[in-house]
Amino acid sequence: MRITELLRRAKEGDQVAAEEVIPLVYDVLRDLAQRERRARNATLVTTEILNAAYLRLFRPGECTWKDKDHFTAVASLAIRHVLVDHARRKKREKRAIKGERVPLDSILEAYEREAGDIEALNEALCRLQAQDEELAEIVQLRFFGRVDWEDIARVMRVSVRTVHRKWGLARAWLREELT
Repeated sequence: MRITELLRRAKEGDQVAAEEVIPLVYDVLRDLAQRERRARNATLVTTEILNAAYLRLFRPGECTWKDKDHFTAVASLAIRHVLVDHARRKKREKRAIKGERVPLDSILEAYEREAGDIEALNEALCRLQAQDEELAEIVQLRFFGRVDWEDIARVMRVSVRTVHRKWGLARAWLREELT
């Protein structure tokens, strides 16, 4: 509850609240980054994911989160973008070395095992978002944020059963798009 109150006050321009909330949301962000790193066997260390996402989230004048749940959703999106950027950078590096094949690092291998190439996944998620924002948000929260089913339901203000049903639809849609 304290985070929600501080986020609200920071959004209203309270500089003291903005300074107080940073260490609290930093812990939330660190937890998300650690879960993502462990889940994906990422070559990026937690600190790298955390710092890159933190910089995206705390741009001056852009702290507009409503509450802790909203922050978690936005943070999972920031982590997604960090991982996509990392994958793109690795591909550029791979293409830059002529005649020598550079193996994909473990983060890309993990994404390939679970959902194919991360760039393809990102593009598919963008197409899904254009068709159905709720399905895309569920994938975003679950896949990149490793958010629990109950928390997703709370954030989206629907039942856990609805989240599971929509997750199945989103997975089927993505599987079709990525094959």
